[in-house]
Amino acid sequence: MASIVIIGSGFVGQANGKVLEKQGHRVLFVDVDNAKITKLRDEGYHATNYEEFPPDLHVDVFFLSVPTPTDGGQVKLDFIRQAAQNLGGLLSRYDTHPIVVIKSTIPPGTTNHLVIPILEKYSGKKEGRDFGVAFEPEYLREATSVQDAERPRVITIGSRHVHTASVVAWLRAPFHCPIKQVKTEEAEMQKYVHNLFNAAKITFFNEMRDVCKKLDLNDQQIFEITADSAEASWNTRYGIRDMGAFDGSCLPKDTSAFLGFAKEKLGTEMPLLSTVIEVNNRILKSESEQKKVSQNS
Repeated sequence: MASIVIIGSGFVGQANGKVLEKQGHRVLFVDVDNAKITKLRDEGYHATNYEEFPPDLHVDVFFLSVPTPTDGGQVKLDFIRQAAQNLGGLLSRYDTHPIVVIKSTIPPGTTNHLVIPILEKYSGKKEGRDFGVAFEPEYLREATSVQDAERPRVITIGSRHVHTASVVAWLRAPFHCPIKQVKTEEAEMQKYVHNLFNAAKITFFNEMRDVCKKLDLNDQQIFEITADSAEASWNTRYGIRDMGAFDGSCLPKDTSAFLGFAKEKLGTEMPLLSTVIEVNNRILKSESEQKKVSQNS
């Protein structure tokens, strides 16, 4: 079993740590919020702050699970910078090649170009030689975070070192689910694609719900049938292949026709559908121009 430290004890850190402890690992929660520390201790878990971190504690894996909030449309990385500085100080104590696993949602490139340089600066050590770093996105819903952490559908591990990825894969093996090993930036990007796809789907049905209500139609019944009928719902691989813009006899004409119907008959603006058509037309134009260049070359 491994000795694990969870840095950042919000719902992501707590869910991850509690499940790992349930599997038999030794887990210590670390946070700057004393209220969280007290609550975890009251629940029977080991928890502390940086000042009281045991100086002789052996650690195999550090998990970094601090917030990355958005302000003015920009991700704020202040918390992860500070956490990386603090963690770098802890890493300076170890000569046992511990692994750092980042769970916070961060833009592609942040691990390699921000977090690792900070860890190296404040530890005086070299990533890959003295310690390993991986990015492992979380797929948790806040209301059911522990249950989701216990039953992952897939685990994604991003790292630039095979040894680091293999250690994280070993730690996750008891979950008996697919483990995908990719580049660090790909794992960071995948987490955003995961969340943005969910957001886009919710927004799509909300936009359609607005039209249904104006027409006094049973939107839930329509959507339930759509979940069974539309290939985008029942075929999980639908739309993910690099096949360019949608074309053919149905999708181009129906998207435009329904947008016109909503505007003219109902006075309803449909910004998401408008953008779908705009983006598709832009891709079609780009494909056509590339085809002309290829034919003339």
